[in-house]
Amino acid sequence: MYGHLNYFNHIFDLFKPFINKEYKVKSRSCIDKRTNKTYSYILFATLTLPCFTSYRELFYNLEGKKLYLII
Repeated sequence: MYGHLNYFNHIFDLFKPFINKEYKVKSRSCIDKRTNKTYSYILFATLTLPCFTSYRELFYNLEGKKLYLII
């Protein structure tokens, strides 16, 4: 997680105007059941704004379910 922290902070700074002022950055971890490895990640969420709609449509269908790209 910490190897990419500078990149995360850069992106977070770019999106600060679109984040609720009371929002706190969250960190999580999960276990990959296939490999039994633990992965950590950090995240933030932007406000729901019309300027982000086209990006949302790239990753979610109309029901809000995540789309997965098969390459």
